[in-house]
Amino acid sequence: MPANKAARVRFEIIDECLRNTMHKWSKKYLLEIVNKKLEDKYGIGSKISLSQIRNDINDMQSEYGAPIENRTEGNSVYYFYEDPNFSISKLPLNEEDVMKLRDVVNIMQQIKGFTIADEIEGVVQRLENKIKMRSNDNLQIIAFENPPSVLGAEYLGDIYNSIINKRLLKITYKHFNALDSYQIIFSPYFLKEFNNRWFLFGWSEKNNRVENLALDRILEIKVTSGKYVKNEFFEPNTYFKNIIGVTQTSDAEIENIDLLFNKDRAPYITTKRIHESQEILKHYKNGSILIRLSLIINKELKSLILGFGNDAEVINPKTLREEIKINLQNALANY
Repeated sequence: MPANKAARVRFEIIDECLRNTMHKWSKKYLLEIVNKKLEDKYGIGSKISLSQIRNDINDMQSEYGAPIENRTEGNSVYYFYEDPNFSISKLPLNEEDVMKLRDVVNIMQQIKGFTIADEIEGVVQRLENKIKMRSNDNLQIIAFENPPSVLGAEYLGDIYNSIINKRLLKITYKHFNALDSYQIIFSPYFLKEFNNRWFLFGWSEKNNRVENLALDRILEIKVTSGKYVKNEFFEPNTYFKNIIGVTQTSDAEIENIDLLFNKDRAPYITTKRIHESQEILKHYKNGSILIRLSLIINKELKSLILGFGNDAEVINPKTLREEIKINLQNALANY
């Protein structure tokens, strides 16, 4: 959980406590309640310390203007809201908040087909009008690399809404080089963009498993009746942790992949890591580097390595080295 989101969750728990005037709230008691609720929601590893409670109280006072006071009774110090009607959940948005929302909308609108951004645009405009805020000059200051036309992007909005609302989909799908299309009953869970293509992960009723579908191979999508299969099978962070791209087979194992990069490519590999598992095994005097990746070998990884051309050499595993060698020899034969 991101740090700012984690802090917000803690603030809401503390806020709920301090609004309950039936109890006296010492830091230790607040800590007990916060940790219990965090553990119930996120698991054992989410507990915090007493010093974090102290910091959270200070942050609530400075960031939200929370009127938190304390009084001493004997050897104990108790915390309370000076204004019993105060709650951080009641705070109105200010101009800075709306500006941040505007920035998010401007970024999201660059994702072609993602219509939710246009819906949020209307909300932001109403907020701007409500607080009589002047819009900025609408100068674009950030851009993503977007291909001129992404097949399937027109489905993004409908798929997103289906995931949020847990709606079952009937998808007409056609693989590359296939003669005929076919229909899938699909419970959608997750959208992933990779290499300028979008992929949908979800439960296939036909094959009774989680599958991924490329949006550019979808011919039609319709919401259909039937039972939506709740997601108890797919956790994105776990699935993508040990792969490049989107492809993974159930029986695949993580392997150590050692790659040697020449001096021309080495600085780029050092500053733009291929994967979070990347570690540098050796620096050579000629400027080349040997790195290790701990990954499941899939077609996306092989394509990536081939894309480095003669800047990269696979050292290990030998099976991957031989496969890349054959691919390069076949490519050379075309010239």
